[in-house]
Amino acid sequence: MSLEIAAIVMLTAAVAALLAALGDAQRTAARWRREHDLLDAYFTQYRKNSIRRDRKTGRYIKED
Repeated sequence: MSLEIAAIVMLTAAVAALLAALGDAQRTAARWRREHDLLDAYFTQYRKNSIRRDRKTGRYIKED
């Protein structure tokens, strides 16, 4: 009888640990998505305002 109770307690602890790991993975994925969106917006703005120098003429050209 006590062996079954110990097994149930261990399984419950394992399920709790798996749920905690799943919650942590979801938070990490949300943070990565947020950071990716921020970086994507930054580089889109950077490309929009990007200029480069033409090697032949020396003039600055706005990149499209």
